[in-house]
Amino acid sequence: MKKEYLFFIFLFFVITKSHAQSHKEIVLIDSLSKKWKIDSIEVKENKMRFAAPENIKDNFLNYKKDMTFTLQDGGILVKGKWKLDLDNRGIINHDTNNSSQDNDVIFNIIQLTGSKLAITSAPASGGQIILHYISTKE
Repeated sequence: MKKEYLFFIFLFFVITKSHAQSHKEIVLIDSLSKKWKIDSIEVKENKMRFAAPENIKDNFLNYKKDMTFTLQDGGILVKGKWKLDLDNRGIINHDTNNSSQDNDVIFNIIQLTGSKLAITSAPASGGQIILHYISTKE
């Protein structure tokens, strides 16, 4: 009887944890699923924030609930699939035109509200850059 009782307690905690993680994932997907337009760029080390320069002011991210995305980066349109990394509060973008996982781009979410998204990726060299986006009405 004691073993059965412990088993049911263990099963309850596993199911509860699984449900909580699924709920968290659903909330993040809902919050991210919209079109985001670049607003500003921040250099974390010196805490300086600049308006998006003219050459990237039309850049956007468009995450969809079907786990596909479209982004415009400097006039280049990229389409692909995305997924969440809940453990690291991250987004993994995979360009479907290039099957190599080496080309996956991983962003860490710094801030996410209904109208603001701030993300950063691991820098190749130099300081950490934070990209600030605002949601669009589209």
